[in-house]
Amino acid sequence: MTTLVHSIVKYLDSTAPLLSAGALQALYFIKGGYDWKANPGMPALMDNEIAAHASRFIETRDVTILQPLALYLGIWKSDTSRDLLWRIVEQGTTVRGAGADLSHLDWRSTRPAEARSYNTARSITT
Repeated sequence: MTTLVHSIVKYLDSTAPLLSAGALQALYFIKGGYDWKANPGMPALMDNEIAAHASRFIETRDVTILQPLALYLGIWKSDTSRDLLWRIVEQGTTVRGAGADLSHLDWRSTRPAEARSYNTARSITT
């Protein structure tokens, strides 16, 4: 499995949105669906690679890339992933699909006041 991960990670450098998105999607499936007890350092390697490329992905505003990025960030429970998800939300790009609705980030919010005010305003208007 580590050989596969190393093979996929290099496609995060691609300037072609579909290749980068494919790499993100593959890493999302691998990280969430594999038992890493035999190689516990591999998830951290994947997380570090995603973090290193995330700013470039977010700056593209390309939903093709942002959707799998948001999915990956959703299974990576850390301050870094939470901050990156907030950056996607704050830039206003709509990312939906496969259950990823980023308007409901309050469950991971480091900004509880903002999440509370958003949910309060939303409950008033809906």
